[in-house]
Amino acid sequence: MQAALAEVKSTPCRLNAQSHLTGLYAERGFTPDGPEFVDDGISHTPMLRVGPLAAFLPHTIDTAS
Repeated sequence: MQAALAEVKSTPCRLNAQSHLTGLYAERGFTPDGPEFVDDGISHTPMLRVGPLAAFLPHTIDTAS
C-alpha cells in the first residue's frame, strides 16, 4: 500500500476497501465515500483520499481496477 500511495502522491485516490479494513485506510487519509456493498460475499466500503491538488484535477485515480 505504501508503494501505491507513493506512486499517486497527492493525487486524489478512490478504492473499495473491505469493510473490516476501513480503519487501516483511514489511518492513511481515506474517508468513506459511499454506501457499503457486498462483492463476492464480502462487505466493502468505497473510500476516497483527497490530496491538496484535488480542486485542480479533473478526475481521480481508481486503484481498485
